[in-house]
Amino acid sequence: MTDVRIFYSKTGKAKYIAHLDLIRVFQRAFKRSAIPVWYTQGFNPHIYLTFANPLPLGYESLCESAEFRLVEGMDFTEIAARLQSDLPDGIEVVSIDTPLRLPSAIVSADYSVKIFTENPECLTNSIEEFWERDEIVAAKKSKKGLRKINLKQEIVSHSAECHGDHLLLLLTMPAGIKHNVNPTLYTDCFFDHIGQRNSLTVTKLRNLCDDGEEYS
Repeated sequence: MTDVRIFYSKTGKAKYIAHLDLIRVFQRAFKRSAIPVWYTQGFNPHIYLTFANPLPLGYESLCESAEFRLVEGMDFTEIAARLQSDLPDGIEVVSIDTPLRLPSAIVSADYSVKIFTENPECLTNSIEEFWERDEIVAAKKSKKGLRKINLKQEIVSHSAECHGDHLLLLLTMPAGIKHNVNPTLYTDCFFDHIGQRNSLTVTKLRNLCDDGEEYS
């Protein structure tokens, strides 16, 4: 058997496909495309699929990945073409290759957050002032319930840019198996600070490993 990793983007309406539904989407695509993949053994066999750092509902991403196993040799370009023909709009195959890193190597992710507003310059000033606070405390859900974290200690990098109809935030946040912090924790705290809620979009740009290199 050969371990194979597929990288794909998830944008547009596809961002509303929940993770469990996404697994079913890929399982159907593999079955319809007749790719010789390995099935798990046991009472209820199913296609072996593992996803690294699953995406929260409503987020877009340019760097999602999943692993499967081939039981017969097959050209990766052919695999990509067959899968793409059976995947829904918004899920685009970026590349397919043999894995180089373990998913456990992912420690952070780069995000683009667009906050839409009629006055982006004012919002830029507000968030720069907000970021200068000593502490930005948020309540994060965990298996043990809610716990308070200081986002100033969690956010790896932070920048804000003023654009025509939106404020663009570029954030690097903890991400991975051991520790994960979603950027909307930060925007929720900011909205509470300014006393209003703006529409926004969140796009994950890339996953980063513990050595600073992009996950591959």
